[in-house]
Parts: sequence; structure tokens; C-alpha cells
Amino acid sequence: MITDDVKRADKLKRMFGAYSDEVAVTDSLHTLEPLLHRSYKLAIIDLAPANLLRALNSIREKPAYREMPIVVESSRLRSDSGFAGVLSKYRAMPCSLNDLVTLVRYHFACESDKPSPKPIL
Repeated sequence: MITDDVKRADKLKRMFGAYSDEVAVTDSLHTLEPLLHRSYKLAIIDLAPANLLRALNSIREKPAYREMPIVVESSRLRSDSGFAGVLSKYRAMPCSLNDLVTLVRYHFACESDKPSPKPIL
């Protein structure tokens, strides 16, 4: 999870419940780079629009993360209409806080319950 609001990160981790221990959090783009040398299945971005593009670029420029799902908490973007086409370019999905929590829980449940996940939609 990449966030510029530690309180929001704590709230999200609490909402993830049992899966919160599997979430790595960075509160700065400066500390993102070292985290990108580890393996992740999903990225959650909760940043102000000014930092969003840099975070998306940092993730997508790494070959290991070119296909990784990226979820962007959408309430932070409502005031900036300039991101309408940007998220699709980076294959990032905007979603509400509740949808984000549902997707994360589902993603972790599928990872632990292999063999074949059922669609959520």
C-alpha cells in the first residue's frame, strides 16, 4: 500500500482484518523503491493526485510489476478530472474505500484457498 496518510493506512489495515499482516505500507515515494525489490500480488495506492503518476510510473517500470493489479482509492481523485484517462493507461482501477476492502479480502482469500477463485462480479 502506498499512502501519504498514515491514519488512512491504519484504518484500511484494520478493515482488511485477518489479512492486514500481509500488507506492506509506505508513506513516501522515497521509501517505495526499496519495497519494489520484494514480491507482491496487488498494489493499493492512496495518494493525493500530485504524487499518483510518480507512484504508477515507479511500479509499472519494474518488469515484475507490469501485470500486477493496481487499485487506486478513488475519493482522492474526485477533485481532479485530469485523471480520467490516466488510470487506464497504467491499467489501474479506481474504486471506493468499501470496494477496495472487498477486493483485497477477496484477493487474499483466493491466494490462500487455491485452486480456482470464483468471480466476484
